[in-house]
Amino acid sequence: MKDCGDLRPDRECNHFIGMGGIINIEWHNRLAEISLIINPKLRDKGYGEKTVDLLLDQAFNYLNLQTVFGECYLCNPSWEFWGDITDKYNGKILHLPNRKFWKGTYYDSLYFSIDKADFNKK
Repeated sequence: MKDCGDLRPDRECNHFIGMGGIINIEWHNRLAEISLIINPKLRDKGYGEKTVDLLLDQAFNYLNLQTVFGECYLCNPSWEFWGDITDKYNGKILHLPNRKFWKGTYYDSLYFSIDKADFNKK
């Protein structure tokens, strides 16, 4: 199995790295949600951050959206990743209580929002 190394499209990869997208687009509000899943074995290698950068570029500079948002439940360790991404682009974070009931417990969520102007400053 080849190591994909980076995200260049000319590289052949024989394993699942992840997938992401801009979803639930509200054209009239120029607003959409970001979705991302990375193979747990390949986390902390920069794939997630690079993918988010590419998705935000598409959302803001090609789809002409104004705001991209997302939500991550605090029972998911990825909430720290999304907090770091939001900080990178001077986005806004809100902690919402009791958003997920899982294994008998209610968990809060990290709700985040990144605007086009803040993304294009980076």
